[in-house]
Amino acid sequence: MVDKQSPDHRARGRGKYDRSRSQRERRQAQRDALLDAATTVFATRGFALATVELIVGAAGMSRRTFYEHFVDIRDILLRVHERAAQLAFGLVRDLAASEPDPLQRIRGGITAYLSMIASYPEIASVVLREVRSAGPDYEPRRELETTRYASLLFEALAIAHAQGKLSRPPDELTVYALATSVEAVAMRYIGRGEAARAPEAADKLADLVIRAFL
Repeated sequence: MVDKQSPDHRARGRGKYDRSRSQRERRQAQRDALLDAATTVFATRGFALATVELIVGAAGMSRRTFYEHFVDIRDILLRVHERAAQLAFGLVRDLAASEPDPLQRIRGGITAYLSMIASYPEIASVVLREVRSAGPDYEPRRELETTRYASLLFEALAIAHAQGKLSRPPDELTVYALATSVEAVAMRYIGRGEAARAPEAADKLADLVIRAFL
């Protein structure tokens, strides 16, 4: 529990800051706090009902501070997506790299992805659902993220084929379709308010990927 009388807590109040930090550190802390607040607002209110006032209120900051960091509410939505998507991909990529067996790498990667959905449902909702409200700016981002995950799958499948564990070599189109199917299943759990159950689909999805190349 945070001691509300502590100097650290008082420094984080509205209009206050920790003078022991550099200007760059304070600005980064402001930005992170706004991104955290926006994530919660987008997840609970949806992009259509989200406002700058709600975000700065949740962050305990001013509108002026908001506009020092972001152009508008659509801009912060895209930055929330960018931050969360990079973190999620990094975790899945690192887990996959630590698994020597390519087929187990596929299972572990899918399990990790769905476990993050379960552990961080608010972030997942923004990344997979609300960001679609960003309009034309959204599609290139979705393509990039899906391609990243498809590349991890392709690499593991190619290694498995080279080791004689799969009879068919992976092809780009099939692997991309399988990657989007994992994302679609995750979105289904989020849409139903059942994000906590997402990991239960990991084995079936991994089987689907592997059997496509047996």
